[in-house]
Amino acid sequence: MLRRWNRIVAVAGVVFAALTTVFGQGGEDSGMLAALKAKLEASEFEFSRAESDVPFLPLAGITVAAYGKTEFMPAGGEGGTVDYRSSYVGAYSTVPLYIGRSGFGVAVPYVSHTRFDSLSDGHEDQEVDSFYLPLAAIWQVESGNQWGGFIMPSVNSPISGEGEWAEDFMGGALGRHFSGDKAMWYYGLVYDYSFGANYMYPYLGYTYQPERQWVISLVMPWPAVSYAPSDQFVVTAGVMPSGANWAMHPEGESSQVTGSFGGWDLGARCGWRLTNVLWFSAGAGFSGLRSLQVEENGELVFEQNLSREPFVSLTLSIRPN
Repeated sequence: MLRRWNRIVAVAGVVFAALTTVFGQGGEDSGMLAALKAKLEASEFEFSRAESDVPFLPLAGITVAAYGKTEFMPAGGEGGTVDYRSSYVGAYSTVPLYIGRSGFGVAVPYVSHTRFDSLSDGHEDQEVDSFYLPLAAIWQVESGNQWGGFIMPSVNSPISGEGEWAEDFMGGALGRHFSGDKAMWYYGLVYDYSFGANYMYPYLGYTYQPERQWVISLVMPWPAVSYAPSDQFVVTAGVMPSGANWAMHPEGESSQVTGSFGGWDLGARCGWRLTNVLWFSAGAGFSGLRSLQVEENGELVFEQNLSREPFVSLTLSIRPN
């Protein structure tokens, strides 16, 4: 157990120190965050039209989560089941690349570490690392209408560090339309290259703010309902994807075998404002629709549905006013 958390605590400590150094001294009225806020306020870009007590989307954050026991069946179907408990730590930060009068561009580097701790004799613990680099730009083409695009290359480590890394890619064009002062529509087209398989699908989302204390967001892949009785506290209930991908083939082999462990986390989290821009939140719920998939050169060769398990999470984030 101690070894399990050493790496998580180390990553969390580095990110927390960086966040408090950049944003914690002087709050929102000084430093990098103040310069960023001044540029955005001087632009003509509409982030929203209605006043809200629900905090702004986080610019940076770190999340630690732990899940219940998961029972895996080996891909070969032999040797019985293997029990693991999974844990996760992920951190990201928004880096502005360009801020103009009518639009902006950002990079959002994101890193995650997933660990599977074996509860069965004779089976070792497993670890997976993933790195993502979303790059996005968006412009306000006219009042109430915005268009943009994004690309997101990513790399996933081999499980337990053996073998080659695997690459993914996602990109697309997305638009946003204000429908009055309280509602927004999102639409677009997304391309997804996943371990040799290609997917193209349309995108549609919607958000509605009936009052300043409430926000209803039907934007995939994180639909949620948020309620903020004040600007110091917020409760959010919703769904978020979870899981990890990894490469399984040894170095030098021509075929690419990849594994994917995924699910959807349904739960609620409470957030508290610690300082002007620093927020802490705790969440809990159940992870369902979980599955383990194995693909070879983009073709599915093994799939196993997994049981629903509870989870708990802790998050530290930067949310400007």
